[in-house]
Amino acid sequence: MNPLFLNKAWHVPQILDRSAMRRACRYFLGTKDFKSFAAQHTYEIESTIRTVSVCRIKTGSSLISIIIEGDGFLYKMCRGMVGTLIQVGQGKYAPEDIEEMFNKRDRRCAGMSAPAEGLYLWKVFY
Repeated sequence: MNPLFLNKAWHVPQILDRSAMRRACRYFLGTKDFKSFAAQHTYEIESTIRTVSVCRIKTGSSLISIIIEGDGFLYKMCRGMVGTLIQVGQGKYAPEDIEEMFNKRDRRCAGMSAPAEGLYLWKVFY
């Protein structure tokens, strides 16, 4: 890993299937119940339904950026989405498995959570 990215990016040492990750991004688009991708709380959340308008993979030579835009996000929802996309890229899940993850509405059924390093809030629109 480039030392300039230490604590600023998540280092995934495996080669990822970027085309599978792009196909998987499509399953996150739209208005859905994202309960399977958010951290569990000890209290009840009013609604776990959110709208994701953009979920795309942007690649460079060795860097992959995952851009997510939506009307709001649950606690650690983006980390759950990114971790699941990485696991799709590793071949641990098929892109189509994401649909079943949504249907189960259970955090334990979705992919891992990405670490906080490398996650950035770019813009907020009102």
